[in-house]
Amino acid sequence: MLAVAVAFAVVTASSIVLFRSLREEISPAQLPLGPESSAVIADPPLRCTVRMDAPSVSPGESAWLTFSVENLGIRPIRVTLEGRFGLPSIRITTEDGREVVARNSDAVGGSEVGGGSWPDIGPGESWALRSGFVTRWGGRLSLEPACGYQLVTTNAGGRPEFGTGGWIDVPPLEIDVVADGIAPSPEDAVGRALAHTGGLFDQCRPGADGVPVDGVLVAPGPAPDQEPINFFNDQTDVQATIPGIDGDRLELRRQIARCAAVVDPYDSFVAVDLVFAAPRDVPLPPSGQALPGRTFDLPAGPDEAQAGIWSFLVLADEVIALTSDELITRAPGGGGPIVVYRGPPHCNELTGVSTQNPGPPECLIIGFQLMDGRWVGGRGGGDGSLSGVVLFVADWPRE
Repeated sequence: MLAVAVAFAVVTASSIVLFRSLREEISPAQLPLGPESSAVIADPPLRCTVRMDAPSVSPGESAWLTFSVENLGIRPIRVTLEGRFGLPSIRITTEDGREVVARNSDAVGGSEVGGGSWPDIGPGESWALRSGFVTRWGGRLSLEPACGYQLVTTNAGGRPEFGTGGWIDVPPLEIDVVADGIAPSPEDAVGRALAHTGGLFDQCRPGADGVPVDGVLVAPGPAPDQEPINFFNDQTDVQATIPGIDGDRLELRRQIARCAAVVDPYDSFVAVDLVFAAPRDVPLPPSGQALPGRTFDLPAGPDEAQAGIWSFLVLADEVIALTSDELITRAPGGGGPIVVYRGPPHCNELTGVSTQNPGPPECLIIGFQLMDGRWVGGRGGGDGSLSGVVLFVADWPRE
């Protein structure tokens, strides 16, 4: 029997961000020796230096930059690594002038330091952070980096607060995203991407022309040796199985859906975003390739709804699946879509008049994750945004 151990990472309550920078604190001695750019401001006296690890990367690899802030004054300067200006910023533009990552896309707001660390930078000393992104755009990218700084002050109660803050813009850098071989045709790229989705789009199969198609999303068939899924609370625990397993089975609802493929071709690869929305009146989410704004939400309403994006980079001899959590990354085992989901009212709630021995719920939310080419089902949550999971409602079998 295959034990069910599926972790569904909830990202936010209502929307998902498709680009985030991964921060890593390093010492100045660890700074890379790649191309660099720098700028100085007078008040406070700081120099921002941004260095790239390498001038070129392959599609789907991480491009890393190191942001170093140096104190040019004669007194120590205390800065924070939090708040609106406490994070590095990178604006990314493609060769054809499209802004694919907006400046400060991962900044957080706030007016007080929330328990994080903030360094004292002495005269002549530096503080460095690394920030990276996965290269899902081809050709030569223009990077417009900026160091964020925010001085820390102390209020009357002795608590630290954010003081003056801002950006130190440095001249742009460039990075080449290249791969061996010639890109497949858009039609071939979409077909090869669909082949890596475990059959999810078999009845809602979009073409490479970008035109949405109407169809049905059918719950994936799980691994045949998967163990039953347990549902429990303080009073009871109940057990059920999902289709493909002998015994009592949950009846999974089909989802009337609309699907599309957004294709972004480059010289050596094709980026493909497979997008879907259910039911059909739910707007399709914006493609992560096409728009600089990479968040999406469901329209308000009481009924079940789901929208998602499954991103791929299709090379001459490889298909790379991307997934999103804190950073868009290469996804082992096929990855999965990022979705925003709203379940029907009262799903996952146990029924019955007895609190000591309640009956099973009327319906359950089941999440499926593609693991090493096989779908594995587990109990899904309620409303929210998840990475690598597609959700379906199951009706509890009635006698």
